[in-house]
Amino acid sequence: MARQFNFDFQGDINDASEKLLFHISETMVGEKYSGKLIHFRPYLNGKTYGASWQAFAHFMKEIKGDRVTSEASNYISFDTGGLPLGLQKSDNSQEIIISYDLRDYEGLYDKYREQILELINGVALRHRQICFLIDRERLLICNKFYVSPETDALNLFTAQLQAMHDALLDYLTTVQEAPEHAWLRAAREVFVRGQPLPRA
Repeated sequence: MARQFNFDFQGDINDASEKLLFHISETMVGEKYSGKLIHFRPYLNGKTYGASWQAFAHFMKEIKGDRVTSEASNYISFDTGGLPLGLQKSDNSQEIIISYDLRDYEGLYDKYREQILELINGVALRHRQICFLIDRERLLICNKFYVSPETDALNLFTAQLQAMHDALLDYLTTVQEAPEHAWLRAAREVFVRGQPLPRA
């Protein structure tokens, strides 16, 4: 019995081969291909990438037009209007991890721990998909999500980045403008004034 396979694809030859294995298995064997040999390849505007973080980096640079501020073997950082957004170069080809790194509590955490945690928890409860991690010197606002197979990631990237911006704006508004948090602004000013000036 003859079988015909029709493929309409955009991408490189490796991506086409992976699709071929999937469709042959599903059509001739009656089972979906296990995927053990398939390397996930994310899509953005119809183009394939080796890993999701590479697709997100292209989204930031070429679609949003954000400038790269620094890059290392494990991360890349973008200027998003004054505050850098970090992108982890994850080994998981479907995974995206982005974060804002804030230093608002440097020198204050030990003395004001309970008040700071209460403030952060209040913001975090309004943005449950976003993770807030705090230690003595920094606050990380993080978003971890996954790119779906065979789905263009443009809308996903836009929505997840907007969720990060919303959480950041909520946090900044709460800290910088809310009257009940004037103590934190005052404590921060005292700490900064007490630090030595940088050498020329």
